[in-house]
Amino acid sequence: MVNQITEWITVPEFLRRNKGRIDKNLVYREIAAGNLRAIRIGPKKLLIRSDAFDLLFERIQRPDEDR
Repeated sequence: MVNQITEWITVPEFLRRNKGRIDKNLVYREIAAGNLRAIRIGPKKLLIRSDAFDLLFERIQRPDEDR
């Protein structure tokens, strides 16, 4: 069994790393819809997985498997 360490980053950091690949509003909409997992730290800070774009893209590619 291989343990994978998940990196959690802020939304602004995620957007910097994925500049031009995904829109800020889309990220927040997907978090609100439950399609992107997020951890809320305090009243304003949200953390998402650094690979959230890849996970979202995979989910879009095979929507029937998530039901």
